[in-house]
Amino acid sequence: MKLSFHRFTIHPKVPFAIARGSTSVFDRVMVRLRDDALVEGWGEAAPNAYYHESADTVEAALPKLARVLERSRTVDSPHDIDIL
Repeated sequence: MKLSFHRFTIHPKVPFAIARGSTSVFDRVMVRLRDDALVEGWGEAAPNAYYHESADTVEAALPKLARVLERSRTVDSPHDIDIL
């Protein structure tokens, strides 16, 4: 399996606000996982500053995960996903 990712920024029309604060910029990471049969899935990492996460920490963690995933060729069943 191959894991690839890229960072992008979202600028909503209206700032997002909750009791802890507000923001008008969201840094995200788009993630793509593809197996040897060319079956692929897409996802988004949405880090949360409240939990001390950032797009930087996501980008630092994903190469470590990629090394684990690259040992697996395909996902034939939900059980295979649990093994990962």
